[in-house]
Amino acid sequence: MSKPQDEMRKEYQRADLGNGMRGKYLERVAKGTQTTVRPKRTTRKQAAAQRSVAS
Repeated sequence: MSKPQDEMRKEYQRADLGNGMRGKYLERVAKGTQTTVRPKRTTRKQAAAQRSVAS
């Protein structure tokens, strides 16, 4: 595996990207996140039915 390049594409200018902010979403993530992993072919309707059965 090659080492990632620390260069931006020529069409991007650093000044156009702004300053950036580390930890911008840290507080939000620290409160907790919810991730749902569904099989590829599961529809939303099927997922809702599975949630109601699991509760």
